Order: sequence, then C-alpha cells, then structure tokens
Amino acid sequence: MNNILKNNKLITIGKVLISVITVNVITLVSCILGSLIYQNVHITNFADMLSNTMNSDLGYVLCIIITTILIYLFYKYITKKEKINWKDLGFIPKNRFPQLIKGFVLGIIFVAIYIIILIFMKQVIFAFNELNANVLYSLVMGLIIFCGVAFAEEITFRGYIKYLLSKKSKYIGLIITAIIFALSHLLNSNYSMLSLIYLTIGGILLGLMRMEQKL
Repeated sequence: MNNILKNNKLITIGKVLISVITVNVITLVSCILGSLIYQNVHITNFADMLSNTMNSDLGYVLCIIITTILIYLFYKYITKKEKINWKDLGFIPKNRFPQLIKGFVLGIIFVAIYIIILIFMKQVIFAFNELNANVLYSLVMGLIIFCGVAFAEEITFRGYIKYLLSKKSKYIGLIITAIIFALSHLLNSNYSMLSLIYLTIGGILLGLMRMEQKL
C-alpha cells in the first residue's frame, strides 16, 4: 500500500513538472513562430528578430494568440488522454455568462485591492493624461494580452495542477499550487522575496475564487 501511495505521488509530481515545462516550451515556441511570421527575418538574426517582436504590440499579441491556441490544444489532448472533465479544470458548461460576470467583478475587486496596497506602499505611481486614441489602443492590446496570459496561467495552475494536487486535500492543493505559481515567475524582471509573497497570496486568493466558483 505504501509503495502504491508513493508511486501515485511520484506520478502526480511528474505530471505537474511535465505540465509546467511543456507550457514554458509552448510559450517559447510560440514566440519563435510569432517572430518568424511577424518579422520575416533570416534565422541568423534570431536574437534581434525575437527582441523586435516582443517590443512590438502587434508582434507580442500575435505570440500570445499562438500561445493560447497551442496551450488549449495541449490540454485538450491531456484531458482526453487522462479522461478529465473540463469542468474539473474550471470550465462551466452551463450558466457560463453569470459565472463570467461574477468572475469579472471579483477580478476587478481583487486587482483594485492589490493596486491600493501598492499605492500605500509607494510601489506604484499613477500619471494621468488625457484620454486619446493611443490610450484606447493600449487598453485594447493590453486586454488581449492579459486574457491570453490569464487563460494560460489559469488552465495550468488553477486548472490542471490544482486538480492533480487537490485529490487528497483541496486546501493543501490550493497552497502548493499557489507556491508553484509564485515560483514560476522567478525569471520575471525585478523579482524579489516581496514578489514571491505577493504572488503566493494572489495565487491563494485566485484559488479560493476558483473553489467558490465550483460550489
């Protein structure tokens, strides 16, 4: 019995690692594909090609779209292979619109609280300018980018990984998933211990929202 439990734990850990690694590989491949499509530069200029694409709004959005499609296909394959219901990953087949509205409102509240905390800690400063076409363009591009990134992160962490780690205890799975979520951002610029704490708390809150949605 102990050997069976040990093997199950190892299998779960292996699936978690494979999921995280695969999503990162997909992201890298998507950036390369997006760069090849957007820049149409010879491969010898690969570094410049990738940099120019990532610094371009349209190029970056193209990479995000490709990433979203490939990650969706990856988890479609995983759910079919492991016979997992998409509902277990957070996708509600019925009454989706009320859930979307509820999630949107909760998301605004969560982000607003986070921003207020950052303001009081003097971590961010707002500079207000007149509303113009450039601002609207940035908002639309930002919305597309954040939706794509959110899909990839939510289906990976609050979806598949949390599903794997919550089979014994949903709260232990919630905490471990939040820690993995925080550690996955290690390569972000200006990452610090404070970032680790923020992301872990954020992961727990998002996980609780996800759990509440399922109730």
